[in-house]
Amino acid sequence: MAEPKRRQLDPRTPLPSETIPPPLPRRALPVLEPAPPWLAPRRSRDQIDTLWLLVASILTVAALFFFGWRALLSIAVVVAAALAGYALCGLAIRWLRPAHPMDSLRHVAALAMLLALAMPVTHQPAVVILAGLILGFAAHFVGRIHRMRIHPVALALVIIWITPPIIGRFSARMEPPPVHEPVSAVLRPQRVIFGNVRDHEGRISRKTWTNIDPDFTGDAVLRHEPYSLLVRDQKKILQPPSILVNMLTSGELARVEELLFGSVPGPVGSTSRGLIILLGLYLIYRRLATWPMTLAAFAAGLVTLLLMPVASPDETTTVLTRITQLQPAIAVTYLGYMLLASPLLMFVFILAPITAPMTARGRVVYGAILGSSLIITQWILQNPQAAPLSLLVASALARPLDALRLSHFVRTLALPTPVPDDSETDQAGPERSAGPGQ
Repeated sequence: MAEPKRRQLDPRTPLPSETIPPPLPRRALPVLEPAPPWLAPRRSRDQIDTLWLLVASILTVAALFFFGWRALLSIAVVVAAALAGYALCGLAIRWLRPAHPMDSLRHVAALAMLLALAMPVTHQPAVVILAGLILGFAAHFVGRIHRMRIHPVALALVIIWITPPIIGRFSARMEPPPVHEPVSAVLRPQRVIFGNVRDHEGRISRKTWTNIDPDFTGDAVLRHEPYSLLVRDQKKILQPPSILVNMLTSGELARVEELLFGSVPGPVGSTSRGLIILLGLYLIYRRLATWPMTLAAFAAGLVTLLLMPVASPDETTTVLTRITQLQPAIAVTYLGYMLLASPLLMFVFILAPITAPMTARGRVVYGAILGSSLIITQWILQNPQAAPLSLLVASALARPLDALRLSHFVRTLALPTPVPDDSETDQAGPERSAGPGQ
């Protein structure tokens, strides 16, 4: 009886059943912090780019430790060239097409750092500057927010690789310059961080990094790059008696602990395989990468490697057949080195999640394409600089893979918020206004 009396005193006072419910507190709203990067409109892209910058900064510290200030200088030059190229190209695009989508400078800086970390220290400064400019221009047309989701880092690496042969083919008078002319050296334990990686005596050391000859007078020592050595001798290693054992015992091939620690020549940011694995697990924990994609990449790479043909004077067989003729320990070591020493870890854990598909099945297929194409590329071309072709092919297929069935997580967060119709509002209005007349 209290509600009618209250209504008689002030007809404008709504009944408790008619009051609008209060808004939900902020802590009750769905938390989108672990959302993957393909839901960037729902989650701030700045937070995602900050995580990529954190990962790139950690890899930069490792590069500084093994390759010194020259690696840090190379990274700074690539970032500066990429930002300059992105800004100049952005001014021209805004003048021609004001509605063209633009990404943040933080994202371009993260991509530039990853590009520099995927390159070795080189004798040619022009290569470093050109790589940064290519990335800055490409970031306006390919990447995570464009229809062509080709990975900008892979595109820049492939262009740097194929440009000198094209110049040498169309210009008979000009000798094609070397692609990178990398410095296959690493700083000595006594000269880490502050040493000059180009300061070496010119003779290759086959000792382990912890037992480097103290008679070396330079800051760095020349060593064989494991991936280049495996790509060059990947078929000879399978010939019995195993050459792999001789390469390991003589010190020509770096040991597994050196690969995990990172004291080997190669791309400045991916020599430490153990650090890449830890950072990859962190990205999986933060939902920026997924473990099914990673598992599919390694499984596809292993199966593809076992099916690769091996030609001999007598017959043509496969890697699987040759491995069965070796001792189990040698066979496992060969497979481990072919996967661990390759750039597959860097591609799958660090670079590939940036352009991964939105669908759960699409990410699995994406990883399988990446792993298998990397093995096929290195087996056929036998060139370490052709490895980014695998990431280029996989990222080019990322957009078609979005057509596969969406996962439940993506479908739930991608549902549009229903907007009430005007007719429903008009029908509900008389029912609510009928209360005062009752």
